[in-house]
Amino acid sequence: MKAAMLSRLISIFAIFLAFSGDVSANGDIYVSLTGGGEEEIFIDGEPTGEVTPATLLDVIPGNHEISVRGACVDITQTVAVADGRVSRIELTPAEVGGFMEVSVSPENARVFLDDQPVGAGPYLAMEVACGDHEVRVTALQHQTKTESFELSMGEAIRLNVNLMQSGNGSISVLVTPIDAVILLDGTRVGEGPITLESVPNGEHRIGAMLDGFIPIDQAISIVTGEVTLVELTLVEEQALTSLEAQPTTIDPTVTEVITTESTPTPLPTQPLTEAGGLDWRDYSAAAMVTTSFVTGYLSWKNWSDVTMVRYNKYVTENRDVDYYNDQVMPSWGVSMGLAAVSGISLLTGSYFLFYDDSGTTSLGLSGRF
Repeated sequence: MKAAMLSRLISIFAIFLAFSGDVSANGDIYVSLTGGGEEEIFIDGEPTGEVTPATLLDVIPGNHEISVRGACVDITQTVAVADGRVSRIELTPAEVGGFMEVSVSPENARVFLDDQPVGAGPYLAMEVACGDHEVRVTALQHQTKTESFELSMGEAIRLNVNLMQSGNGSISVLVTPIDAVILLDGTRVGEGPITLESVPNGEHRIGAMLDGFIPIDQAISIVTGEVTLVELTLVEEQALTSLEAQPTTIDPTVTEVITTESTPTPLPTQPLTEAGGLDWRDYSAAAMVTTSFVTGYLSWKNWSDVTMVRYNKYVTENRDVDYYNDQVMPSWGVSMGLAAVSGISLLTGSYFLFYDDSGTTSLGLSGRF
């Protein structure tokens, strides 16, 4: 009886050990990169949410593919996971990157990548490791230029680097009125006639402005060792509206004849025409005078409501040369054109109104009226 019971207990214990032996304990994987760095870890193509270095816990025993991916890293390796053990894997990133093309001017300019010489122009092409880089281009008698860029894995980048000649020139500025403010590339540099020394060669803009006058500027090119002469003449704002503000001018000699007579002399009259006493000169005169007043009003309105608003915005807000050339100057031209049309129309109407076919005035000296 005791022997049978002992045999049964031994059988139960053997069965328990057999089943315990079939239950496998999961393992762990420690993942790192040679040289350090933090990149995302994947296992069998699935993200783990961990970045290197890190330990992946509770991994099923067997073979697994561990991948580390990032902007400049993409490497995969197979690792075997054993029961209840920690497997270690250290991945060494390969030298991967992108492609860089550089075009330079002048053609003999030398190119440096991250302070290392890589060749001379006019064109270079090479593979570059991804990450942040700096390209420096140098040439004799030219200003050195540096450009920075970031290159991703598999990316291609193209750079065009044009060097400016080194050295400076001078600008001699003559301005009218002489107390006008001088501007160089939008920055105030002085007042009145002035000579600007040590101006870098290349393209610049020189201008002048003064209260009560229309600002002006122009493009200039500075050459090393040379003096560039610039003459600037400002136009007074009041001069633009002088035509519409002037009254009709009467010959002073005619006025003297009228004012010195003690008794007004009746003007001879012309016979009435079939159109009610008005001929083609009268209609033309009326049309010209009407045109003069209309265009004069439009000129004043455009000057007041458009040109000065844009000019004040240019002076007080942006000082943008392109805005001045594209917005202020065209509006100023429209106002000037309308003022000119107004003046011409007024003079033409006066001619039709006060002169007859003989070419003499009708104010007491001819028989037109």
